[in-house]
Amino acid sequence: MEVVATILNETRPNDIEYLETMTKAQIIRLLKQSLLLPHEVTIALANDVSEMVEKTEARDLITLSEWLDKNGYHIEDSAKYRLANLVAQGYKEKYQKLPRKIARQDSRGKYLKKSYGYDTDELPVLKEAIERLKTLGFPVVRTVKT
Repeated sequence: MEVVATILNETRPNDIEYLETMTKAQIIRLLKQSLLLPHEVTIALANDVSEMVEKTEARDLITLSEWLDKNGYHIEDSAKYRLANLVAQGYKEKYQKLPRKIARQDSRGKYLKKSYGYDTDELPVLKEAIERLKTLGFPVVRTVKT
């Protein structure tokens, strides 16, 4: 059984510390922090905080544009903008948070382009958004890959 501590931070990503890798002095300091600042430090069993840990690396996530290209969808720019909003809205309704923001390389190799990234188990949100887009009257063309 693994025990982990989640240290919340507003300016950078949250830290997850495994207590089994810490010294006694570090654990005592962490326990003091959790008692003094319970809204910033949480200590729990690892399976209790498994939802807080982002297991998938950013390079393994798929963006909306990548998913559309992979599945052969061709959508006008205005419809793509509306689709992105529908996806974010649907994701927030289902998971009570916005999707994870990831960086992708631009044509010059710089990681400046930020997009929402989706794990494979989150892709149904994208499919549902495509169906909603169709019901709103936006033209969605899908080419079947052979």
